[in-house]
Amino acid sequence: ELVSAVTAAGGFGFLGMVREPPDLMIHEIERVRHDGHVNFGVNVIPAATDPDLLDRQIQTCIDLEVPVVGLFWDVDARVIGRLREAGIRVAHQVGSPEAAAIAVAAGAELIIAQGVEAGGHVWSDRPLWRLLPEIVAAVDVPVLAAGGLGNGADLLTALALGGDGIALGTAFMATTEAFAHDEHKQRLVAAATG
Repeated sequence: ELVSAVTAAGGFGFLGMVREPPDLMIHEIERVRHDGHVNFGVNVIPAATDPDLLDRQIQTCIDLEVPVVGLFWDVDARVIGRLREAGIRVAHQVGSPEAAAIAVAAGAELIIAQGVEAGGHVWSDRPLWRLLPEIVAAVDVPVLAAGGLGNGADLLTALALGGDGIALGTAFMATTEAFAHDEHKQRLVAAATG
């Protein structure tokens, strides 16, 4: 539901399918397509997934001609190559300019620069606004900023620092479409920064 809502609003939604079985992936991909969307992606984490399951996940994305696959953590050149050979675009979320350069050399076409402010799986050890210009300088592909973002001012800052846009995650967790417990959503809404 969240991917469809984000995409319908003009964003680009990603289905989080970390360690999920192919049957669930097929179901969720078909639901997004049933809602009329063709531009969306699927996220997997090769380093956190059993190799056999990862192989089946990647084959599912290939079989269903998913337009974009988002990867995270270690750069797996074999996975990137397999996806690219199938005509699938690859986005890679990284926490350093070194990892960004490795991902692009392996074939990633979009980099998501994740600062230490991010929720969920955090890979970076430095603040986003310091990291973003470093990554932009290290690669020659579009770079999105991620980590602690949630409004138009964040987008403007990312653009001013050379980024091409922003990626949001936690900012959507309190929506009715998000698959999160109501208590978690209420605590997010009630939370204050700094």
